[in-house]
Formats: sequence, structure tokens, C-alpha cells
Amino acid sequence: AGAALLRLERKDEAIEYLYKAIAVDPEFYCSLRMLAGALADQKRNAEAIEILQKTLELRPNCAASWRGLTRALGAEKRIEEAREAYMSLLKLWIRDPEELAWHEQMVKEIDEF
Repeated sequence: AGAALLRLERKDEAIEYLYKAIAVDPEFYCSLRMLAGALADQKRNAEAIEILQKTLELRPNCAASWRGLTRALGAEKRIEEAREAYMSLLKLWIRDPEELAWHEQMVKEIDEF
């Protein structure tokens, strides 16, 4: 039902429903991811960050969660944490140590996301 409400652009209802779903099963990953996305869409980034951190506890190699966390942290002006989340995302994608080091340096040089 949460996904259907999101497709219908009924985000407030979807958020309410998804909070109820995770109250029943706090480790239901799909509901957590949908909730985080809906919260971020509503500019409720502090809540989205909390939910995304839970998703990463469950699935630490989920690029979508790292990407969402990077965006939400950046929106909250938590720049250092956003950089760290972005580097975690890059580590999932980049296996060449030299290329990863180059990206890490570029991220350090960014003043603001």
C-alpha cells in the first residue's frame, strides 16, 4: 500500500502508512527505503537520515541508501558527514585504489555539496 500511495503522489499518507509498517517490522528494508525517499522528497531530511542509517545497518552495501544519505546530509549542511557517505558510496563502485584515491582527494576539495 505504501508503494501505491507513493505512485499516486499521496506522500503524506504514504509516510504515515510506512511508519506504521516499520512499527510492525522495524527491519522491513523495502518499507524503510520507501519511507526514506518519501521523507527526503518532502524535505524532511533529518528523519530521512535516521531511516537511511537504519537501512545501512541492514544492508551496508546498498548504493541507493548511501546515495540518499549523501543527499540528505548535504541538504542539512552536514557537509563532512555527506563527504564520508559519498566516499562509502564510491568505495562500492570503484575497485582501483588509485582511482579511489583521486576521487577521495576531489571530495576533500569540494567546499560545499
